[in-house]
Order: sequence, then structure tokens, then C-alpha cells
Amino acid sequence: MEDVCAAIAGPEAFLREALLPEFQGEAALAHLKDAMDEEYGEAAFASVLDHYGPFLLEDLEDGG
Repeated sequence: MEDVCAAIAGPEAFLREALLPEFQGEAALAHLKDAMDEEYGEAAFASVLDHYGPFLLEDLEDGG
């Protein structure tokens, strides 16, 4: 789904400074989840999280 999302890697401090808050944590995932639910069904998003979840930036306000 290259038209919906991109993966960006680097040191966490750099990514937090470089990315706007809406591209971090659950705010960034909401649009992707909606797009995947519509295109592939609700189970597809869970498979993405299984693979990429350990690498995602969590929201700072949520203690992540």
C-alpha cells in the first residue's frame, strides 16, 4: 500500500524530532487501518501490526 504509508527508520530521538506528532503512534495508524480494512478486510491490519508493531513509535502521552 505504498500510496497510503511509508516506513522510515532511524534513531528514535531523530525520528521523534523529524516527524510531526500526527505521524507517530496511533494517530498515524488510524488512516492506515481504515484504508486496509476497506481494501483487504479487518484481519489484514492485525498482520501488519504483528510484523511492524515492535518497531513503531508509540505516543509519548500514552507512556510509550
